[in-house]
Amino acid sequence: GLEEEQESEPRAVALREEIVVVLTKAVEPLRKYLKTYDHYLEFLNLDVEKYVADYKEKCAGLEEDKSKIKEILNDRSQVESQVPAQVNVGTFLVICQGVRDSLIQKYDKFIYLILSLVHTKAQQAAKSVKEKYHQIYVKLDQEPGNIEDLVSMREYLGEIPEETEPLLKLIKAMLAES
Repeated sequence: GLEEEQESEPRAVALREEIVVVLTKAVEPLRKYLKTYDHYLEFLNLDVEKYVADYKEKCAGLEEDKSKIKEILNDRSQVESQVPAQVNVGTFLVICQGVRDSLIQKYDKFIYLILSLVHTKAQQAAKSVKEKYHQIYVKLDQEPGNIEDLVSMREYLGEIPEETEPLLKLIKAMLAES
């Protein structure tokens, strides 16, 4: 009874409406601040494993890999410098540490996956070079059984610089990019 009568009194209705207006205005700076996180949504929703699998299919070179890693490191650094642990927004204290930690962890995972891909590429390239040099060694290790084999071995010795040139370029490129 008495409570219902007090709630419907003009003064109570006016106070309730005034409180709604004041709270709506108080929340507006918070809404604006939260919009500053909108540009992180795409990355937060990104499936990094799928992205790296697609990236692997693209067969990017080491320069592109290095560029991608620098880009990710830059984005991670921006999160560290731009996302505070907490911030006062109007009448609200916003704790951002969880979002910040999630973003940084995801960037770290992304970097790890790209570096793992680079590692695998380097291993494959090194294995390929090693196998080609091993093939050369096997040919050179064969003892000529007759004069034709000796002539053939001599001809092969002349071909070795041509055969090893691309291998040396690959080795130099791998060393330069490490």
